[in-house]
Amino acid sequence: MAIWLSVIPFTVNFLATFIGLWAVEALGRTKALTFSYLGIAVALWVLAGAFLPVYLDPPKTSKSLEFNVSGPCTAFADCWQCTRESDCAYCGIKTDDDKVKDGSCLPKGEKDEVELFSSVGRCAANPGTENFVGGEDLIYAHGYCPSHYAWLAVVGLILFVLAFAPG
Repeated sequence: MAIWLSVIPFTVNFLATFIGLWAVEALGRTKALTFSYLGIAVALWVLAGAFLPVYLDPPKTSKSLEFNVSGPCTAFADCWQCTRESDCAYCGIKTDDDKVKDGSCLPKGEKDEVELFSSVGRCAANPGTENFVGGEDLIYAHGYCPSHYAWLAVVGLILFVLAFAPG
């Protein structure tokens, strides 16, 4: 599946190259290059601005979901603080409007399962683990924070490729 997802940006780049060919013929090389540079600048500003709401509105951790765990993971108030700690990961419930609720900061799982499960709590690997909750749409994130603003970054990247390819 990942290989097919990589086809999307390459296809956009390929098609945007034809925009560049048309622009050079219609506008001339200097104007086409100028518009390409301006488009790149705008796209980079959009991309930079896309990360601001992601940073300012991180999913919070709920103190009511504390598990009988000692360690650094229980002290964090939001996802950014949690995922900066190398031994912790964020676990939350995805809502219908692509937000995350009732999140908690949990210790990562065993070495082989570090990317999939926490060692305790509802994002743990097996139902026998303390406080496991099955059947919910859970998000387990380590190294990043889930956000409903992620589409802004994708738009910025698409604009960048569209502006960069012709130049």
